[in-house]
Amino acid sequence: FSEGLRHLKQFGHRKIAVILLELPQEKLAAIRGFKKDELLDFFQYNGLTADESLIRVIQNQMESIVRCVREWMLGPLPPTAIMCHSDRVAMRVYQSLQELNIRIPQQISIMGYSNYPGSQLLLPPLSTIDIQFKKCGQMALDHLLAAEQWHKPGITPPETFTPFEIIERGSVGPAIKNRK
Repeated sequence: FSEGLRHLKQFGHRKIAVILLELPQEKLAAIRGFKKDELLDFFQYNGLTADESLIRVIQNQMESIVRCVREWMLGPLPPTAIMCHSDRVAMRVYQSLQELNIRIPQQISIMGYSNYPGSQLLLPPLSTIDIQFKKCGQMALDHLLAAEQWHKPGITPPETFTPFEIIERGSVGPAIKNRK
């Protein structure tokens, strides 16, 4: 997720809005690797606008996404990019922006997360972070099969970093100041 934000920064985006989904059933302390205050720190450290109003943790409902996008885009200083919790959320953001007659990527850039198969069929096709589910599953299986190496008293299991790839498709463009 952080690499998606850095990718947007490479295109000149500094005012990036983030939509994260509230997942109470999973009882997560962090979402996409961040607690809200840590995400603000990440923004500040990376030279992005660290504004709490740009980070929304919302319910996975179309009405919540529409309300969030409308508030950002109709406000006095809209973001130049939106980083979405998932590609499915990005699809709903596309719908919201279409209702407002806001063009992607000419007026705002959108970045997804997961590489959901339908995301490449959007117009424009969604740029996303491919989290490579198949490779992650294989890594998890390999890790479990080697449990005798790490599942012992006094041994901390090794930290595993999962692979990912940024897939640039067309929903990200250069930041334009004072977009409306």
